[in-house]
Amino acid sequence: MTVSGAPATTPPRSGTSDILAAIAAFESWLSLGAFDIRQRYRRSAIGPFWIVISTAAVAGGIGFMMSSIQGRPIANLIAYIIVGIMIWQFLSTALAESCQALIGRAAYIKSLPQPVCANILRTLWVQVLIFFHTMILYPFVVLLTGIPMSANLLMAIPGLALLILNLGWMSVILATVSARFRDIPLVVGNFLSFLMFLTPVFWEPSSSNPNYLAAIDYNPLYWLIQLVREPMLGNMPLTLQWVGSMVMAVVGWMVAALIYNRAYKRLALWV
Repeated sequence: MTVSGAPATTPPRSGTSDILAAIAAFESWLSLGAFDIRQRYRRSAIGPFWIVISTAAVAGGIGFMMSSIQGRPIANLIAYIIVGIMIWQFLSTALAESCQALIGRAAYIKSLPQPVCANILRTLWVQVLIFFHTMILYPFVVLLTGIPMSANLLMAIPGLALLILNLGWMSVILATVSARFRDIPLVVGNFLSFLMFLTPVFWEPSSSNPNYLAAIDYNPLYWLIQLVREPMLGNMPLTLQWVGSMVMAVVGWMVAALIYNRAYKRLALWV
């Protein structure tokens, strides 16, 4: 049994070669990721758009709460909150799901002639597709809140690309470590819930204690969120956020390649 777009049946000799082979076999995991979406929502009337509804409901509830606490009109907060939650859900779900990327596809890894890392990229691609579904909320946010449309909006495209690039190396590390230590998915799930309240997802840094602002400025997850959220709100991300995210992507992929390289030959046994 073969998969369209898969490389030769001889497995790569190293983890680095496996990652490169997985990237080259993009047609395979792109199509399989789309298949996963169809299978997941096969018997649902509106499919992944349930996520859109839940995102809107959560954002509306948090917006009403924050408006009451801060004494500000909800219209001034709702765009910031909705876009922030959309991006956070994408980021956090991608990381949580990556922990199961290899464990949950043991049969594929042991029987199909494709790079092992393709399973990680496939999992990340599914979350990218779901994020694109939630983007249907954005035009309504623009109409309701009057976000100014400017050339800054185009910067959301490279911002999203850099976010996905960083999620890529994080996913490789989490999937690899989770295959060896089965407690990692639980740890990651709890840690992400904790990080949501430390990261300005639905609250603005200007409303926090001044002593905490410096810690926020150097929060890598905040950088990644701002790369997409700020352009979508008509603003430009800070230079620190661009440069920091680029450096993090380079260093992160080097570390991921090192970890994956060391674990590669044992992955089939671990899963």
